Amino acid sequence: MMITPFERLREEILQIEGVHERTNHGVYDHSFHLGRRMIAHVNGRKQLHLTLPKDEARELAAAGKVRLHSITRLAAAGHVVLHFGTDPQFDLAVALVRQLAERTAAELREMAERKSPDV
Repeated sequence: MMITPFERLREEILQIEGVHERTNHGVYDHSFHLGRRMIAHVNGRKQLHLTLPKDEARELAAAGKVRLHSITRLAAAGHVVLHFGTDPQFDLAVALVRQLAERTAAELREMAERKSPDV
């Protein structure tokens, strides 16, 4: 049986250290989380949504690699949509989720260090 692009993407994302999936979480069929923080979600079976640093989102959109979200306030915050049906788009989707997971993990570690008292 042939694996769908969504199943392939899901498998790749779940191999990223610390990332877990929630299904039917709020309005999202599939969302991917690091700790309690959602880092990406899939609408339907072909659209990956994630929030990138604003400059990076604009740069990727200008290059035609992603589309800014159709809701203006989300687009302004760096929210992008990526169709992952083709190999180049699939590879970009995995790379962006991996980078976002690494950034999020670093932020969470930094927050934990600030909260814990010095020994």
